[in-house]
Amino acid sequence: MNPLVSVVLSSYNYENYVADAIRSVFNQTYPHLELVVVDDGSRDNSREVIEETLRESNLPSRMIFKENGGQSSAFNTALEHLNGELVAFIDSDDQWNLNKLEAMVRLFETCPDGGVYQHQVEVGFGGANRLEYIISGDVFRGWEQIGELNLAVYQGRISPFVPTVGLMFRKEILEKVFPIPRELITCPDAYLTR
Repeated sequence: MNPLVSVVLSSYNYENYVADAIRSVFNQTYPHLELVVVDDGSRDNSREVIEETLRESNLPSRMIFKENGGQSSAFNTALEHLNGELVAFIDSDDQWNLNKLEAMVRLFETCPDGGVYQHQVEVGFGGANRLEYIISGDVFRGWEQIGELNLAVYQGRISPFVPTVGLMFRKEILEKVFPIPRELITCPDAYLTR
């Protein structure tokens, strides 16, 4: 079984990080994938960086540039352009280990009737203003700036959720819960895992 995995990367003003995120998708050991990048109206040089970086690979990819509407809006836009049976998300400031998708597809093959697949995400401080995600089995390591929401999770003020970087969905499941409400501008991962 070699299901096509559609990878969604949303970006807004991340010109300094987005190329590394894209390259971490290009470098996956799992070859049956496509990349859909949605730039959510960036005002920096993200668009140029995305276009240039996508030319580095023959991987099937699409670029979508839209008016700013927030990450949830970017996810809604992306869903209309996906061909894969499975969908994985990566933020523009994340980087995947080389075998992340291979490990997630193995999980899918173990339980093909599932709708959502997750890998463990442990959260801990790696610096004054950062969270480090360390995934079991060396699937993913990356840094993400702490926002108020992540700090609240760390402090135990609200229930934790699995960030989209730790999830893979069957597309048919996403089609049942999409579109994400327009008023939810940020944190689509909280919506998708509620």
